[in-house]
Amino acid sequence: MFSGAQFSATSIPNPAGPLIESLNRWGARKREEVEQDALRRVQAAAIRAQRPLGVEGMAEVPSDVRGQFADQFRATSEAVFTASLDRTMQQETRNLIQQYGDDPELFAHAYNALMVGQLAPLEESNIVLAEDVRQKLDRIGMDIMFELEDDAAARAQAQAKFETLSAFSEFTSEVFDELNRTGSEASMARYIEQANEMLEAQYEAGFITTEQFVSRRSRFRNSAATEQAFGAFRQAVERGDIAGAEAIIERTDRGLMFDDNPDGRATASQLSTRLRDLMRGAEEQSLNLHTAAMRTIDNAVDRAARGRPINMEDLQPAFDTAVTHANTGGQIDAVMRARQALAVAMATSRDMQQLSPGDLVALAEFVDTADEMLPAGLSGQLLDTIERRQNEINEAVVTGDVFRLADLPFGAPLEQRNQARQNIADTFGVAPNFVPHYSRADVRRFRQEFDGFLDRGDTAGAVGILERFFEPVGDDLASRLGLAQQYGESGMSAIASLGALVGPGNLVMLMERARQADENLTPQERSDALRPAVLRRIDELAEAAAIGHPDIQNQIAQVLSSAWAGIATETGESGQRSLLLRRPTATLQQFDQLIEPMLGVQTLSNGALVPEGFLPEGVPGRASAREINGWLEDPEHFGIVPGDMNALDSIRPRFLPDGGVAWFSTRSPNELILDPRTGEVLVDDLEARVAPARDIPTLGERIFEGINNAMQASGELLSFGGYSTNSARTAANVTGADLDTLLSIRMVYETLPLSDRANREPSTLLSEATLQSLPQAEYRRAWMASQARRPTTGQFPTEGPPSPLRNTDGAAIAAGLILERFRAKYATEEQALAAYWMGEAVMDSLGDDWENQIDQSTAQFIHRVRHNNGRLGGGR
Repeated sequence: MFSGAQFSATSIPNPAGPLIESLNRWGARKREEVEQDALRRVQAAAIRAQRPLGVEGMAEVPSDVRGQFADQFRATSEAVFTASLDRTMQQETRNLIQQYGDDPELFAHAYNALMVGQLAPLEESNIVLAEDVRQKLDRIGMDIMFELEDDAAARAQAQAKFETLSAFSEFTSEVFDELNRTGSEASMARYIEQANEMLEAQYEAGFITTEQFVSRRSRFRNSAATEQAFGAFRQAVERGDIAGAEAIIERTDRGLMFDDNPDGRATASQLSTRLRDLMRGAEEQSLNLHTAAMRTIDNAVDRAARGRPINMEDLQPAFDTAVTHANTGGQIDAVMRARQALAVAMATSRDMQQLSPGDLVALAEFVDTADEMLPAGLSGQLLDTIERRQNEINEAVVTGDVFRLADLPFGAPLEQRNQARQNIADTFGVAPNFVPHYSRADVRRFRQEFDGFLDRGDTAGAVGILERFFEPVGDDLASRLGLAQQYGESGMSAIASLGALVGPGNLVMLMERARQADENLTPQERSDALRPAVLRRIDELAEAAAIGHPDIQNQIAQVLSSAWAGIATETGESGQRSLLLRRPTATLQQFDQLIEPMLGVQTLSNGALVPEGFLPEGVPGRASAREINGWLEDPEHFGIVPGDMNALDSIRPRFLPDGGVAWFSTRSPNELILDPRTGEVLVDDLEARVAPARDIPTLGERIFEGINNAMQASGELLSFGGYSTNSARTAANVTGADLDTLLSIRMVYETLPLSDRANREPSTLLSEATLQSLPQAEYRRAWMASQARRPTTGQFPTEGPPSPLRNTDGAAIAAGLILERFRAKYATEEQALAAYWMGEAVMDSLGDDWENQIDQSTAQFIHRVRHNNGRLGGGR
């Protein structure tokens, strides 16, 4: 293998060319030196042999022994050369090993070149001996090369093992950090699968044994489950979700995600200890915060009683803190009573001429029950003022002031209410069931007056506008709802539809309960009250009340859910929260008992709910539930193909103001069903005259007990603002924004002080500064895409998208686009939310140290959105 012939014949370039030339020159010099040395030795030996003969110098060699001397010379020179070659090859081979030890092939080329150069002199004198030496050197070189190859393979194997195990170690560290940070079960399952694949690759490569593979796979799974449990537990605690934290502990204790259940029990034990410590610390901190907030409120009551000005907006954080950190129903009741005491104390300087009879009765009852908690002398002063005001009203009754006469306290006798209604009708000179025609100008005037009362926080005035709107329509429920749904704003249409169905008196109660829920409930209490079963029932009732209009349905569901949250969490006489929170079945039954009679719904054969006034029984010439059910049981009527009989369950009627009924499917609520025979919209003609509706309450009945102008003096406004869930979902679909964040921003609006609501769009908190970042072209495209998802109205907009500050659907789309733009631009979601609140220009001016430069309102907004995301109102 290492012969010179083989080397010169190879096609591989000779990397040792210069070395060969140098060795050839060295070999020639060495041969001359060896020959001269051998000659000197032979001559010296000849002189020593001739000395006994008396010869001191070299003598002429006799011809008969000259051949012997020549042989001796060659043998001696070859022996000297071989010994020198052996030493030289050993030294040069060691040098080559040091130089080319990492590359066996390059070592072979260099060794072959060295061997050729060394053997060249010997080949000229003794070809046979040179061949023997070559074979010996060949074997030595091959053994060295094989040893170098084995060493290189071992080093490569060790390096590959080191890199693989190091990569797995880094992967493990990163995975455990992420699971501890996010607590995501989905991520844990994905990482466990990746870890198993990496361990299998290590096993197949021979880097780990079977025992190591099994133990490391189990150890990774247990460690990942432990980190995930700690991460999920920490997030639940940060959200204040104690029930969720306890559920995580229970699941961990069962060892569902652990190969070794003792590991699960040990982790659960650690989490339980940590939860107990956190709860003890939280209870102590909560008590301190509650006490400090109540001290602030009590001081404000004292200042108000002394006639000093009080700003309710400045006290709002104290009220929020006191309610949030109230650990018992009694503490919450104390907060509410303190709030009322403050409002009443502030009302002492108000003109009592602004109070209605119902307000006076409610205020007098409150003064009687709250005498001990009011500042000294305040109760007597209020009672005197109330008595003077009541005397004025009595005088108005005697003089025939019909408007004051009609403004009766809640719960007045039926005869008195009916008489008041008749007096009003006589005053205007019209019959109670007179039906005028409303022009567009009339509708705008009604809306302006309605919005004006809501902006001033005057609930009674707003409901009065509804009564004026509905009363001339008489008993035709279909006409009422048809008229209400002509409004362009879905929020207004929803309130009007509820007013038509439940009556303004019940609507006042629902509105007040919704307002109280928005003011008083913590996110956890709201979430507890709005259980999935209740939310499903709310959606069913809202669908019935909206009669197939998705946007109106979502607005009605929003009002009903807030109202029910307030009802289910009311504080009873015992000072404890309602047991309904802990009894889901009782909660749903109570809800049905309260809401369903108001709506007067009727169940069709396929489970759909409709207002009972549309389907009276036993009235000749009118469509009944029996007739509607007959259609719903006929698949051919709707063109439903065999095999899709479940489609009948999704059919819902959409009653038309002119007496007909159209149909739609919950699978595509924005599209009306077409007649399979004609291809046009399927409309079944009905005589939609309905049974006499319930007696319309009077102005006095709409005043619900507990509403009083003293509470309105706190400056709180009643708001039904906010885009619907459908609007938010549509915006999320066309913009790619996160739906939970959009819904969370809407709910956060209800918790903000009035000063933070100023100059912001109510449903999305958009401001002019934020709208500077809205990409107009993308907004136009997204708006047009959203309109394609809405019901066909025959009036497709062509003038372009509306301003996001004047249209709630446009606001939702604009909010989605801006959020996505900021999320792509900024490093964290918190930074994106800060830019959303302050504006992009302000955010960019703060630089990297933005967290230490933002104001308190921005920090509170970020916290509320992150804390409330996906949890307020059950996502409604």
